Amino acid sequence: MKCCRSVDAVVVGAGPNGLAAALTLAQRGLEVQLFERAGEVGGACRTETWGDGYRSDWGAAVHPMALASPFFNSIQLAERLKFFMPEISIAHPLENRAALAWRSLDKTSHGLGADGVAWRTLVGGLARNSESVVSSVLDTPLRLPFQPKAAMQLAKSSLLTRCGAGLRTEAGRALLAGIVAHSVGVQPRLGVSAAGVVLASLAHSVGWPIPASGSGAITQLLAQDFLQAGGVIHLNEHITKLSDLPHAKAYLFDTSASDMVSIAGDRVTTRYANAAARVTPGDAVSKVDLVLEQPIPWKDEQVGRAGTVHVCGTQRDVRLAEYEVSKGRHAENPMIVLSQPSAFDASRAPSGKHVVWAYAHVPAGSNLPQTETILRSLERFAPGTQDLVAATRSTTAREIGTRNPAMPGGDFASGALTLRQVVGRPVLSANPWQAGNGIYLCSGAAAPGPGVHGMAGHRAAVSAIKKVFH
Repeated sequence: MKCCRSVDAVVVGAGPNGLAAALTLAQRGLEVQLFERAGEVGGACRTETWGDGYRSDWGAAVHPMALASPFFNSIQLAERLKFFMPEISIAHPLENRAALAWRSLDKTSHGLGADGVAWRTLVGGLARNSESVVSSVLDTPLRLPFQPKAAMQLAKSSLLTRCGAGLRTEAGRALLAGIVAHSVGVQPRLGVSAAGVVLASLAHSVGWPIPASGSGAITQLLAQDFLQAGGVIHLNEHITKLSDLPHAKAYLFDTSASDMVSIAGDRVTTRYANAAARVTPGDAVSKVDLVLEQPIPWKDEQVGRAGTVHVCGTQRDVRLAEYEVSKGRHAENPMIVLSQPSAFDASRAPSGKHVVWAYAHVPAGSNLPQTETILRSLERFAPGTQDLVAATRSTTAREIGTRNPAMPGGDFASGALTLRQVVGRPVLSANPWQAGNGIYLCSGAAAPGPGVHGMAGHRAAVSAIKKVFH
């Protein structure tokens, strides 16, 4: 679709970052149009109804970064949407017990016994100074020196995580390994360690909340605000070149870096295009939705009170699984991230039913469904789960990438979280979002990276405002 008149700015891609970019620009009084290839907004942050009225999140389901995000705080997300806040942020079941990250740091430290002091040393400072730490993390790394206290705390905790954090018990080590594994990468490495320890600290500050009615409520709110600010949304628009779009002073791309280069062509600088071409792909996830007749029958009943559950086993199990995936092999016992939102939100399933959202780590591009693998893993820690299954739905990594090209091959991070690609995402620059004159990358492929926080979109839009619309 090409409009006959010019606008101030065009945004391609209506995921959380694209919507954040569009809203930031529209709030400054600019004329903005947003183009999305799918039939609805949200990208990986949307909620689908399937089967007999089951509501499942297509991508992210639990949102610590959303409540910590300076952009979302600026639009009062927590006050305008309802979030369920589990008392236990994270549970990591083991053979004879479960390691628990309670919202309370004191309760977590007490539960970890001999590892209580080490856990408090690892995350306590970050949790106490969560606002400044998150503000620093959700920016370009080159700005970290301007917040020295937060930078020192982050560096210390990241290095501690990389070195095992002095944790000695099976429970403490497994709990940390499971959280670090959210970055889908080989452990222990500094890039995934830095991301993991921030997530661990958020368990004790803003928590790991579940949005009422599903993750789609977040992006629907952003879309509503954008439209009220005068923006225009075009759905079912597959953009392959700039000439598909109206003329604009600025173009912002909530896409993969390679797709932006393909669309914008020679408008992208050679340096930026070369950096995009050097991006190392990340490993991927394969998603499974389950409908159960009863809640998951965990051996340790406290696991059922957690909003997020990590299913794999010991630290050694987690590290072996991530290593196998990094080598392009499906792990026999993969890392699984799971949530049962219906335990908190009755709107997710008809009365008497329970929905389970889960994904397993797999090699990028995998077309192997993980339903049986996930059910087999659940039987280790929740015997009898398979007997409760009423319905299943599987989305392979390849299907994820096809439905959302910003997650190529099912790589939700749009590039591995190596230290190089955390520091230079995709370029080492004070303005890593600007890819050319009037061209900006505003997705998770740019700083500060993946997660539902909207900050890549917001930062890119602020950059465009300063450079183009000053």
